[in-house]
Amino acid sequence: TGQVLLSTAGRLVLLVVAAVGVGLLLVPRLFRGLVQLRRRETLLVTSVGFCFALALLARAQGLSVALGAFLAGALISEAGVSRHVEPLVEPLRDMFTGIFFVSIGMLFDPAAALAAWPLVLALTAVVLAAKSVGVAVGSFLTGQPVRTAVQAGMSLTQIGEFSFVLATVGA
Repeated sequence: TGQVLLSTAGRLVLLVVAAVGVGLLLVPRLFRGLVQLRRRETLLVTSVGFCFALALLARAQGLSVALGAFLAGALISEAGVSRHVEPLVEPLRDMFTGIFFVSIGMLFDPAAALAAWPLVLALTAVVLAAKSVGVAVGSFLTGQPVRTAVQAGMSLTQIGEFSFVLATVGA
């Protein structure tokens, strides 16, 4: 397992360094040129295609497609054209958000959750307590007053939808 971890970490570092290195040289020029063309559909197709390309590259390396999409978004944002791209991809973002939540919901098996209800309750309690304490302590250590740190810890106890993706990959 240690060798698998090292291999995955190596692929991750290689992908990030290559994407950022090449991306910072090519992406700003490409996307600034596309913005100057004033062709919204060309900018949209190129942005989405770039996102899918990096997602597929990440998947080919055995990494998360979300990582590839994140890198694409970061590189486009770094190019300084995000104010042109964001309104174009907003409808796609909304559509894929709906698809994401429906697909995650379809993965949930109520019978399995009910069968393992003690484990589900224990894990829920551990996550809520650990996250509350972790956020509160982290806030306190950054110089926040105790009251503010506790409020932050209590308000940030929920887990995000990306946790479902990580749990699925882990399983």
